Amino acid sequence: MCRLLLGNRKGVISLHNALIKYSTTQINDTSLYEDKTSFEGKNYWSLYSWGLTDYGPSRGKTSYPNGLYDLLEELEFLMGGHGNGLVLVGKKPDDVRLWRGLNVLNVDLTTRMLSEKYSWAVWHTRICTSGGITDENCHPFVAYEGKNTLVWAMNGSEPAYNLNSYAHNKTDAEVIGLMVLKLRFTIPDVFTKFGSVFVGVYNGRPFAVPNRGDLMRYDDGAGGVVFASELPDDLPGVSQCDFLVWYDGKSYGKRTLYRFGVDAYATRGYTRYKTGREGGSQTNNGSIIKKGGKEIEKH
Repeated sequence: MCRLLLGNRKGVISLHNALIKYSTTQINDTSLYEDKTSFEGKNYWSLYSWGLTDYGPSRGKTSYPNGLYDLLEELEFLMGGHGNGLVLVGKKPDDVRLWRGLNVLNVDLTTRMLSEKYSWAVWHTRICTSGGITDENCHPFVAYEGKNTLVWAMNGSEPAYNLNSYAHNKTDAEVIGLMVLKLRFTIPDVFTKFGSVFVGVYNGRPFAVPNRGDLMRYDDGAGGVVFASELPDDLPGVSQCDFLVWYDGKSYGKRTLYRFGVDAYATRGYTRYKTGREGGSQTNNGSIIKKGGKEIEKH
């Protein structure tokens, strides 16, 4: 599992400003901690109210004083720690700038996203499920085939491709992207054949495919759009992604939104992999299993 973000420049800057404004509103409504059984609860804030992380509600709901930077740091905390990455795609499909690695910091990536000129940004934070913990295995990925350019990032795990991943020390995400590009499958439709979330840019045209994963949308109402794994659900302009495919501004199909909290989930411990910071890698720390917001088992 990882966390990711896709957005145009207008949307990224708009979201940054909206998060700063949002952080000035303090919310102390205890009903936020009550049982949520709708899919609407499966979002950025629900991870706290369900007790699925020990990071605490003091952040996440009310604290984005640094806007986009705080959001990226939070996403990395939730489901990352094994490297970050960013691709900025310009007006021309081959105008692709890539930064990724184990020691790539969100503070630098945020600065680029807010200051540089580009059409679309693809950001990702990784937690390793296949392939080694290396700079090369950090998302996003960029590949070329003839005149075609594919930029992509994935959130999820595709076990059917892990054997190839292990044999070549590559991630399942990279294997899948290279396969669909080299074999010239129809992009992005082909990504609906998997279970993970895919976002990216194909020949300058952005796409988002949520499948069975977490993906939310921010729309500023003036052409700015951002897709992210988690966003505050009460931030104006935020909604769940209920489409099968979003491609170059249009949505296609309808996906089923499953309820959250009905099944059991375990909390996850977290330590950063980056050199000189907390160190280590993600582990399950003998956590409390919760169902319906109530503790049912410890292990």
